[in-house]
Amino acid sequence: MTIRRASVILPSTRLDELPTHLTGHEAADLLAAWTALWHPALIAATGSHPRWHSADNPPDPSELEGELILLPTASRQRLASDWCDRYRTASPPNPPLVEARPSRQVTLAAALAAASLDPNLVSAESAADFLALGHAHLQVESLTGAMRYTSVLDTDQFESATVAAAKATVAGNQPLAQEELTRAFDLLADARNHVYAVDFYLVDVTLLAPSTLGETLRTKLASGSPTSVLLTGELLEQMASEQPESVSELRRAISAGSACVIGGKFQGGRSAFASPETLLAELENGQQAARRHLGREFEVFAQFESNFSPRLPEILVGSGLRGALHAVFDGGRLPKADQCKTWWGPGDGVAIQALAATPLDVARPETWLRLAERIGDTFAHHHVATILLAGWPGTACEYFDDLRRAARYGAVLGKMVTLEEYFAITREPDEWTNFYPREYPSSGDYGTNPISSRIESYRRDVFDVSERLGTGLAKSVGLERVGSPEAAAGCSVSINPWNFAQPQYVGCYLLEPWGATGTASAGRDQPLAEPVAHEPSESLLLPEVPGCGYATFAAAATMPTAPLADNRILRNERFEVTISETTGGIQSLRMHRDRSTRISQRLVFHDSRAAGASQMLAERIEISRNDAVMGEITSQGRLLNAAGELLGGFKQTVRVARAAPAVIVDIELDPQRLPSGEIWRSYFASRMAWSDQAISFRRGVEWIAGETNRERIESPEWVEIDDGIGTLACFGLGLPFHRQAAPNFLDTLLLVDSESRRRFQFALNIDDAQPLVTALGLLTADRMCVASFPAAPNSPTGWFLHISAKNVLLTHIEPLSTSQSGVRMRILETQGRDTHATLAAFRPFRAARITDFRSQPAGVLSVADGRVEVDIGPHRWIQLEAEW
Repeated sequence: MTIRRASVILPSTRLDELPTHLTGHEAADLLAAWTALWHPALIAATGSHPRWHSADNPPDPSELEGELILLPTASRQRLASDWCDRYRTASPPNPPLVEARPSRQVTLAAALAAASLDPNLVSAESAADFLALGHAHLQVESLTGAMRYTSVLDTDQFESATVAAAKATVAGNQPLAQEELTRAFDLLADARNHVYAVDFYLVDVTLLAPSTLGETLRTKLASGSPTSVLLTGELLEQMASEQPESVSELRRAISAGSACVIGGKFQGGRSAFASPETLLAELENGQQAARRHLGREFEVFAQFESNFSPRLPEILVGSGLRGALHAVFDGGRLPKADQCKTWWGPGDGVAIQALAATPLDVARPETWLRLAERIGDTFAHHHVATILLAGWPGTACEYFDDLRRAARYGAVLGKMVTLEEYFAITREPDEWTNFYPREYPSSGDYGTNPISSRIESYRRDVFDVSERLGTGLAKSVGLERVGSPEAAAGCSVSINPWNFAQPQYVGCYLLEPWGATGTASAGRDQPLAEPVAHEPSESLLLPEVPGCGYATFAAAATMPTAPLADNRILRNERFEVTISETTGGIQSLRMHRDRSTRISQRLVFHDSRAAGASQMLAERIEISRNDAVMGEITSQGRLLNAAGELLGGFKQTVRVARAAPAVIVDIELDPQRLPSGEIWRSYFASRMAWSDQAISFRRGVEWIAGETNRERIESPEWVEIDDGIGTLACFGLGLPFHRQAAPNFLDTLLLVDSESRRRFQFALNIDDAQPLVTALGLLTADRMCVASFPAAPNSPTGWFLHISAKNVLLTHIEPLSTSQSGVRMRILETQGRDTHATLAAFRPFRAARITDFRSQPAGVLSVADGRVEVDIGPHRWIQLEAEW
């Protein structure tokens, strides 16, 4: 049968009012129905471009003659129930009704068969440009409607060019076909320019995983369409090992300018709340991998996960990156910027240019049905109109290929660019567009062992920084580190790597090593390396080793005879703890100068689905340790629900040590009923209580203090409550989740769903002026850094380096190169205030400078009387070099 026309029935009364709420198969077959009719064989056979009818007012089938009809699912649902039957039985007869399918290829094959046209009449490559033209026409008309404009497309000229191109394609005249196709695309571009006459940008991000490093990636790179490949250094290492052809193709595409690599980190999936040093090391390792395998570095930062850090802008700028992608691809949520191209960073600090946009999934048909709507939105609200697309290699809908083909004919649907090109050619954001979230929402996906895995990550982070500080400090002052005091060639000393004074415990543990008991099944934990401990005949206390200084073991304190534990009371120099005879928890924690109870504590089981409160009942309370250095009281008992049913057993040990700044609580649980479901709604926890409603909350976030007003508080470091009298602090020692269960209750979550750990530790303190100092000191007070002096020092204690400001933390130190004599340091302001600090050393400094994290000079510092004067802004982290 010879067809005279080809039409689609649309579920709308206007072409620019398609129902963009459709998803999945309904969206896919609607797009397939529209674009399939733009096949050149159909256009050449009818002598016109496709037409459309509204499902609300369809044509009378008896009045049609030789008209091919494509019917999407959404349109069929709106037609009269007998319309399809009347179409099939109409006289004169029409071609068979084609019901669209989600696959455009299937729909197209059915349309060509219904029209009795040879599917091989034109090549698939030639036909693809026409399908892209049909898609572009739909988007331009939809965009015009979305922007409340009237279409100015010259339809006669557009149809003339389209038909001429189709007939030339069927006749095999490719030069003429390309000329007429270009004319058709230019006419669409003119119509689009009437709506928005400035370039807008399409950024395609190619996501990679271990399973997508092979042929599908190479195929996409070979297409020549601009894309930004998101990968980590670890994935790049794997690609080089397992898919060297992909690395070669990636290098070729980068050289051709059709691809760039974005990312920067070496590993993905790292826990949030890492220290600045860990974040910097991740970037340095990622850049090393890029240099090894690609011969270049990452210039644009991006990451797959939603665990962004507020510290990143400063670290990225200091590491030489030129831009950042503030977007995630794991389904998490990010705060939304006012402008998609923005300055990311604090208004009074260091900021980096960033693209902050929500990515559109190229594999979802609804992305393409709603594309015009999204383009209209970015036209209306953003100074640099940008659409961000993302997907895995080989998974994109055919409509993404339409977009890429249309881009070859011009910018009718946007200019496709890599992210490196985007930051190079687009205008800089205005200063007022500054965007800086200080808190990021949790992804909500906590994985297996959500508690212990985060404890492991946090403690390892602290230990690694402490270890590197100790090594760097020893090297900087010309000392040699040794494994134990007995291994020292001369006089052995204990070095304090932190720049704050702290006690050090020798021959005993302030905290039980993390590798000690406490897992549900053997082998589930990856224990941290245990601290190196001196094993004298008795425990020793070095009561106050100077910050960045040393103490000889002869400086150990002479212990008083007064016991630390007495009946149900524990005491040291700072506070007094009373254990409850009923619950076995902490009945009272108070300071010696103030006899009123400030904190009490007990264990609870919380389940939002159950009524009533749980009960903690002690069955046995005893002094489990009471020597010259430490005292402990251990309680054992049961946890019951409101009905008196057994929830589990517990063993809680409360420990105080001489000179220790906080009370240590060690808990072992033997649950008979496990928590289930969402971790914030069902859990075993330690409940900290105080007398009055809290005025405010602060928490430690990546080693800086930050206020929070959230009920669910995430911090492995510390949570501080202002109770109107002073401050109360809970130090998680890695425990990451805390919940404000009532105006005067804070629950620190211990055992939750999918957690195998059964033993947990945390600490409590009152009126702590420097909670970060306490948090770091508690974890490292029993991990000695031993060095060998050539001879016994003149003083049993001393310091090598001194920083005058208590809110400034030293995070890194190393000697300068052999051509220079001095130290390279990184310092962090932790309390959020402008600070002037003086740096002094055991030798006078003669010159100093600020550098970036690549050691490139950025400013000169003043040196007076051998001391370096430095100003550091709120929460800033800077690197400096000082020569002596």
